[in-house]
Amino acid sequence: MNQELQYAFRLLRKDKIFALLAVLTLSIGAGLVITMFSVVNGIYLKGLPFEKDERLVHLERDNIERGLKGLSVTVDDFVDWQSGNDSFEALGAYRTDMALTLATEGIQPQRFQSAKISVNFSKILMTEPAVGRSFSEDDTQAEAPPVAMISYSVWERLFNANRAVVGSTATINDEPTTIIGVMPKGFSFPTNEEVWTPLRLNKTEGVRQRWGDLQVFGRLKAGTTINQARIEFEKMAIALEEAYPEENAGIRPVLKPFLFEYSGGQVQKTVTLMFIAVCCVLLIACANVTNLLLVRAVQRGRELAIRSALGATRAAMIRQMFLESILISVAGSLIGLLLGAWAIDAIWWVIESTRPPFWYDFSLDWRVFGFVILVTILMAIASGLIPALQASRPNVNAMLKDITRTTTNFRIGAFSKVLVVAQIALSCALLIAAGLTIRTLVNLQEMPLQFDSERVLTARISLFENSYPSTISRIQFFNTLETGIREAPGVEHASIASNPPGGGSSYTYFAVDGSEAQPSPDFPFCRIDMVSDTFFETYGVEARAGRVFDYRDQDQRLNSVLVNEAFLQRHLPGQKNPVGRRIKIHSGEPGWESNPWLTIVGVVPDLRMNGLIDDGGTGAGLYLPLNQIPPTMVTLSVKSIEGLDPTALVAEIRQAVKALNPNLPLFDIMTFSQLKEEQTFFFKVVGAVFSAFGLVSIGLATIGIYGVMSFTVRQSSQEIGIRMALGADRGEILQFILGQGIWQLSIGLGIGMIIAVGITEVLDIALYEVAPNDPLTFLTVVVILSMVGLSASFFPALKASHIQPLEALRAH
Repeated sequence: MNQELQYAFRLLRKDKIFALLAVLTLSIGAGLVITMFSVVNGIYLKGLPFEKDERLVHLERDNIERGLKGLSVTVDDFVDWQSGNDSFEALGAYRTDMALTLATEGIQPQRFQSAKISVNFSKILMTEPAVGRSFSEDDTQAEAPPVAMISYSVWERLFNANRAVVGSTATINDEPTTIIGVMPKGFSFPTNEEVWTPLRLNKTEGVRQRWGDLQVFGRLKAGTTINQARIEFEKMAIALEEAYPEENAGIRPVLKPFLFEYSGGQVQKTVTLMFIAVCCVLLIACANVTNLLLVRAVQRGRELAIRSALGATRAAMIRQMFLESILISVAGSLIGLLLGAWAIDAIWWVIESTRPPFWYDFSLDWRVFGFVILVTILMAIASGLIPALQASRPNVNAMLKDITRTTTNFRIGAFSKVLVVAQIALSCALLIAAGLTIRTLVNLQEMPLQFDSERVLTARISLFENSYPSTISRIQFFNTLETGIREAPGVEHASIASNPPGGGSSYTYFAVDGSEAQPSPDFPFCRIDMVSDTFFETYGVEARAGRVFDYRDQDQRLNSVLVNEAFLQRHLPGQKNPVGRRIKIHSGEPGWESNPWLTIVGVVPDLRMNGLIDDGGTGAGLYLPLNQIPPTMVTLSVKSIEGLDPTALVAEIRQAVKALNPNLPLFDIMTFSQLKEEQTFFFKVVGAVFSAFGLVSIGLATIGIYGVMSFTVRQSSQEIGIRMALGADRGEILQFILGQGIWQLSIGLGIGMIIAVGITEVLDIALYEVAPNDPLTFLTVVVILSMVGLSASFFPALKASHIQPLEALRAH
């Protein structure tokens, strides 16, 4: 074996160009597939960094009657689930739709992601604090003093890892709070939270909630499967629906591994599709190397025939040639591993700013190295086994009589052509996916907006409920802040709203005066934002009917409301001017009937209340005057004067806030272009990845087509010489050779489009304003691949048409 290995190495070293081309081809495919496997490994296979993490489950609710999915859990349902289940060791709950501001002596107020969490979270996660204690039931009592736990990173950054922090007091949301514990290094839950406060359940006796705000998690008992738990909770849901038909109608629990709550759905589909795509690229690379080895086997025909005549067994020749493919595959995998390590660092650098869940870890581990070994073996088999089998059974007599190196006795031409067809098919599918994502990027770049976002800077601020408990106190703060910012130098307009255009608005339920009465569970819902009367002026928006808000709407008694055009089309069809109609907003909970009727004073354009990437179905919405229902968290929108970069206004905005309350930090400071970049990031990453896959695949396919056509010309030189000797002209020879290429190209494109239909249906989640079966993209890819394939076939065909008949016949 050692001698055969040395011989294989000498042969490859002798044919350096072949060896280099084969290794580089495989290294590209291996590098891509190793990179994507590392991503899959880091997101899913490594799991959560908790003991027996496979038993951690996330629970939420679906409303099957209304078609609503992923609903949060009510306090009532959570309490019933806790007491009525036999599947879980313990159930806990948390709220994460908040962040808090932490300050202590000598430290500026800083905003942290936080969660209110059940006191039993340490038991469920089987993780105890590194310093201090965890929460207790006493901490959830109404009269209990405020307490908090902090992450290890906060402990190091803010408190220099001083153990005396336990028992000390910090100011959290303007309220003195005792820090009771520090969680272990690296701990975060449920995603990237760094501060935790105890969850207090506010259950109202005699009143059952319909809409909740809890996320529920638990640890299954040993020996209990998630499917068994689903069956038990389904029975509980039916019983609750019978007991509370108004509040629990159509409500069904949804149980899934906790890992998939934040890495399921869109992420899972996209990562899976990318992994399948890179496997296709690897197959194309293997097909190229297979063809290279087939051609090389033909060139070594006489050598193999002599070895066979001297007594070499077929097994020995297969082993010898297979060793060469193993050496090539090992070299390709090693280079691919280096490329993958570099690509993994690049991917992490790109996504790190999006704050992925804390368990994402793309570093190389034993799974990745095991996968590299598997890829090496598969590449060696895929690219080397068939050439070895073909070359190990030569016709010895024919080989020894053949004094040329262009024999066709191996009968490998048909197989090479099949490989080219496969390359074209896979390249076609990947290019169509790339084309669709490229069109998505173009559509995002040319996204039409019905508002002016130039020179606008946005920043968020959140008022502390204990410092601003009343509506009047919040109104006074916002009015004073808006005036102060507007009077700052360099400011053209300033306004305050719950969300900026394209920022993603909240939902509300409503009723329209005069509409047919509906059962309470079937109330329609829409988006809603609270805005100051200068909001539309800041963004250059005018009313399409009626008017926008002005100074008159500062009076809370006016009860004004604006609707957008999407609301008009969806909920008031056929009414071109709904000014004067009335709307009542409610939560669907008891007592909503006492809410005041709101009068529509105008219709405004659609300002993408569902976010910039609006799916067109949920952008219907309402606008209320900020003074009517002032929220605690708002967005400041400040437009700079002509010629001034809006980011230059950050210091002025900070000063205006500090003048009113020095403990309120600004956060999420960004221009509109940065907001757009943030919301389109996912699409751009997918577009870049599939574009890279498409370019690599078309490059490899072009090399493959050219190589096989060149090989075909060399193998057919005798036939070409005979044809020309019998009177065939160059045009007929050109047509004869090109015809073979066109036949392969046509079959490959047909199969590729069929494969593409399946891929693009899954890719739909990453497309914007382009259909998965977009005819223009399919046609463009077919034209491009046809041009590339014909070009790769033309030059060998042109060479064949210049073969001299006498030279071809004399050579044979």
